[in-house]
Amino acid sequence: AEAALDARALQLVPGSPGGKPNVFRQLLRVLKMTEEEYGDRRRKYLESNRTLRKALRDPAITNIDRHHLICDHLLHRGRVLFACEGCWLTPVNCICEKMARARRASPRVKVFILMHHNEWGRASNSGIVVKHTLRGDEDDACTILVKGYKPHDAILERLFESERGQANAISPSRERTVILFPAETGPVMDCETLLGELRASPSSTPAGWDTGIQSKCPAAATTTTTTTTTTVNVVVLDGTWNHARKMATKIPSHVPRLSLSASSVRLSEETNESLLAPARRYRGQASENGRVSTLEAVEAVFREMGAGEELSATLLANLKLRVEAVRLQNGRD
Repeated sequence: AEAALDARALQLVPGSPGGKPNVFRQLLRVLKMTEEEYGDRRRKYLESNRTLRKALRDPAITNIDRHHLICDHLLHRGRVLFACEGCWLTPVNCICEKMARARRASPRVKVFILMHHNEWGRASNSGIVVKHTLRGDEDDACTILVKGYKPHDAILERLFESERGQANAISPSRERTVILFPAETGPVMDCETLLGELRASPSSTPAGWDTGIQSKCPAAATTTTTTTTTTVNVVVLDGTWNHARKMATKIPSHVPRLSLSASSVRLSEETNESLLAPARRYRGQASENGRVSTLEAVEAVFREMGAGEELSATLLANLKLRVEAVRLQNGRD
């Protein structure tokens, strides 16, 4: 295991013959680490990996506990040992400081990215780009939850419970939780309906929609504040199509699905495909099956809710920046 780990790290050095001292020094420069830091991280990773494997071999362990242990290992040790903890790319390709920041559509719209554990740490994942883009806002603008990690599942359960028994219109001091995923069963809602409920809420004030919503929803301009602010939680499923569908089956049927119009997602003008397609393989034509990246779906929701072009442009620009970095990391032009 130790030899395999070192061999994987040495692959980060272009043209590395492997094993030579000068190559190891090059590796440390690529990783931006000292020899002590490299050894310490390597040791902790291997210890955690051994502990995980030992626990998973226990015949008495439940599937729920097994899933939690895998998620815990990924969250605390990462998928790739030497990747940047912020953007999940190799340090030499890190784009954390290059990605622009933006404000969300409204302080009352929160994004929760429900991520399959296989997505955590993937260089081609776009959900982490949403998190980086909205970091210019409050800390709770975008939250990543890994399905199967018990503390994250508890947060998700509280969101779903807050939605249980809600009336069709949002009332004062209440939260609304919706799932951004095509609905096979259960209630469905579009962005216009959600906006209508927010306009009907006594807590809907112009100050809450200060980035384009006011012009799209003039009715909000005449509303006065009488109670605390209503919050809309948009839960976005992040994974492959099959993984996302499996996660969707675990979501209670009372939670509404948020639908998007077929023309709302902005695809590549050249290929009519997802903007992430150059860095990640998609089956079928995106214009026909609607399979696009998590970021593109979030951008479409914000735009349909009147967030304005600045937020949309920043999200898409950061996605293109990530695609270029992934292609460079994979040795593509």
